[in-house]
Amino acid sequence: MPPKISIVYLLDKLAFGGTPLQVMELALHLDDEKFQRQFVVLAQIEPELQRSLEPRGIACHLLGRGHWVQAGAWRELYKLHRIFKQLQPNIIHAFLPTSNVLGATLGKLARVPVRISSHRDLGGFDGERITRVNNWTDRHLAQCVTANSGAVQQAVLTRTRLAPENVRVLYNGVDVEQLKRAQRGPAKREELGFAETDLLFAVVANIRAAKGHRDALAAFLQIAPRFPHARLLLCGYVADAEVFRELQRMVAAARAERQVHFMDSRKDMPEIMHAIDVLIAPSHSEGFSNAILEAMTAGKPVVASAVGGNCEQIVHERTGYLFPCGDAQTLAGLLEDLAAAPGKREHLGTAGAARVNEMFSVQAMTAAHEKLYEDLIRRRAKKKQ
Repeated sequence: MPPKISIVYLLDKLAFGGTPLQVMELALHLDDEKFQRQFVVLAQIEPELQRSLEPRGIACHLLGRGHWVQAGAWRELYKLHRIFKQLQPNIIHAFLPTSNVLGATLGKLARVPVRISSHRDLGGFDGERITRVNNWTDRHLAQCVTANSGAVQQAVLTRTRLAPENVRVLYNGVDVEQLKRAQRGPAKREELGFAETDLLFAVVANIRAAKGHRDALAAFLQIAPRFPHARLLLCGYVADAEVFRELQRMVAAARAERQVHFMDSRKDMPEIMHAIDVLIAPSHSEGFSNAILEAMTAGKPVVASAVGGNCEQIVHERTGYLFPCGDAQTLAGLLEDLAAAPGKREHLGTAGAARVNEMFSVQAMTAAHEKLYEDLIRRRAKKKQ
């Protein structure tokens, strides 16, 4: 049997959020007989997540630094280089700009054979300086760049001018069986204080301008008087206090406090996905939404802005609806259409679940990554011959 391929996953943080949870799913589903996995984390590790990795023998190493452009950061830079030298992985797979830069640069110095960087959004959120540096390391120090949608791939190609074959699309995936086990929709509704007859819309995203909460709320407030049993759940961490205050003012002005519920960030989202009726995904910029995948898996229709990876996840009028980004009027019409048609909600939701099973399962995601890792190791071996 050939030796296992050793992989280090390099992340800014291992926390409850889209990218970290996706990387965890990947690490947990890779073939134990082929791959050895470890995590190196720059800033923060959630103990609960670390405990879930331990039974599989997946170790975590924490640097404990969130800001790297500081005079004292040289100590952690040296420590990270030393970790790479000690672990001697075959592959470093880094995620998001800071980790991409550090993984490619220090991985090169530590003579790690294969260095992969990964992009998960359309860019523009991490600052001009780190983006420029990441573009350079992608071009000169990484053997491969991965993107979680075709839209992200195109954005990376535009920024870096890499050859298309050097930027691989590897879609996110969900554990369909695990999400099915979270099916306790009626009980979750009761736990949250909602009636069986309530019509639950939800936005699942951290509250900041780019996520489009204003559009979703404006659309919902248009239809709310005609559907008194409709409720809007806003589930997400408040990342921008001014946006949050504006949303609160909109609710107060419409006297809709009984129908709009701010629910903060939650760990029970799989159960909530089974409890809601419709997911609204109004983001102004999106790489590939895990919330959309989870809602589709739960058999719920999704109404999403036609940006980024949303257009690759949703087939308009077959598994959900796409609307022009920022167009609250069109969004309101689509929400009203679904509010009045439970049969249509069920039809779209069933088609969405089938699409996830076909294209976006965790098994499909894992198989695509395994193939990439094996291809890169083979290519490296041929170069040494």
